[in-house]
Amino acid sequence: MAKRRFSFPLKKNGRPLQFGYVYTYIAGTDIAKATYSTASGANLNTNPVRLDINGNADIFLNPGEPYRVVVKDQENNIVWEFDNIVLADEPARGWLEERGFVKYVSQTQFSVEGNKLAIYANGKLVKLLQPGGGSGYTQNAFFDAPTNTTTVTLAPGSSSVAVGIQGVMYRNTENSSFIPPLEAGSTWEIKDSSGNTIVGIDEASKEIKLRGGASLESALTGDIHIELIPSTASSSAATVTASAAGTFKKTITIKLVDSSGNVHTWANLSLSAVSAENVADTNVLAPTISSANPALINGVGSITLTYDTDGGSTKTYAAGDSISLTVEAPTSGILGYPVASTTFTDTFV
Repeated sequence: MAKRRFSFPLKKNGRPLQFGYVYTYIAGTDIAKATYSTASGANLNTNPVRLDINGNADIFLNPGEPYRVVVKDQENNIVWEFDNIVLADEPARGWLEERGFVKYVSQTQFSVEGNKLAIYANGKLVKLLQPGGGSGYTQNAFFDAPTNTTTVTLAPGSSSVAVGIQGVMYRNTENSSFIPPLEAGSTWEIKDSSGNTIVGIDEASKEIKLRGGASLESALTGDIHIELIPSTASSSAATVTASAAGTFKKTITIKLVDSSGNVHTWANLSLSAVSAENVADTNVLAPTISSANPALINGVGSITLTYDTDGGSTKTYAAGDSISLTVEAPTSGILGYPVASTTFTDTFV
């Protein structure tokens, strides 16, 4: 397993900690714990590690293992000490680690060496490499040229910066799974397994659009509902009764529409359906349905009901009897938007 570089305060009174020492121990003890001079872990460091004239040294720790670290100056005075330091394993894809010196400023601020205004712009997602961890979003950043440092302020709701902060990781949106903010000329698409675009950007309007051109906003706020349209009007009780077994059928068209009746042609999904009967003759069962999970393709589907008949031999229908079909959307809704079930009722005349 690759080792992780350990960053630590390299200065005392604003100056490099020349020829200082770094002692490493098992957390909570005075028992020495090994560090390495390379990420491969091939070469052990001495313990303590001696800093150079610039206050630098190559120190790599075992990721996931707790350390106690003590930093001293060349006279062996303690400059910095912290227990239970644990460095995470390799950064997750899409994250970059700040390589400059990171310093605690306050519970809401940290500083980094150099002009990092472009990196820590307003709204940047960051992880705090410190005891107990932490994360948040940047609110603003200020570069001070005389000290060559950038002070970063975290937005309200972010984790507190710890005195023992060791480093910072920031989100690299170019390599992340997050969709970056839309800018002029940019585009992105979400496609299904067949390569058909489900969601994408309309380059002319810069709006998020769904398959068929509906805007995402209208899809979520346009009163999405299921509409059931029968192929014929109310059935005649006498006609249904006289029909031979399996011959009286009615096809119901299913549409996903908004309050204005516009079909949401972006929708490809499966619904659920169930039939029922309210017939005086107890021999009559609920109609069979062509599918318990009718599919919508581009917002439209259908289902066929086969009424329970036998030519009037034992099964009869009377005026006022009825059968019904109820169609439901997935329990999770559509695009997270709840959609009520819809029922078609055929009341016999």
